[in-house]
Amino acid sequence: MITTFLSTEQHNDYVTLHFGIQNVSGADLVISYGSQPYDFIVTNEDGKEVYRWSLNKLFTAEVVERTLKRDEKIIFLERWNFQDNEGKPLPKGRYKVEVIFLIHLPELNEPQSFQHLSISTDIEL
Repeated sequence: MITTFLSTEQHNDYVTLHFGIQNVSGADLVISYGSQPYDFIVTNEDGKEVYRWSLNKLFTAEVVERTLKRDEKIIFLERWNFQDNEGKPLPKGRYKVEVIFLIHLPELNEPQSFQHLSISTDIEL
């Protein structure tokens, strides 16, 4: 019903993340999300979290409800500058970037109406 997508554009000092969701259900869907509709986490080769986008950010209690039309996409853009949670540059190596979408589908009569949608990719520094 909803698919995710992620692409990256790597530069010398940062990577640009283009990501989002698409309604592929064949019908309009009513979705809702808070002021933080996503998060992204970077882990090193050992699986240890080295960066979390939402860390030290404040979000409001606002809830956005909207209709996601059939085949419509919601696209987000973020930049990560290859630093850890403390602002220190990370060493060269392979890292996994995982985007987690915090989307609620209230019209579904399923126990998992809050879907854990995520997508990931590997990047090499």
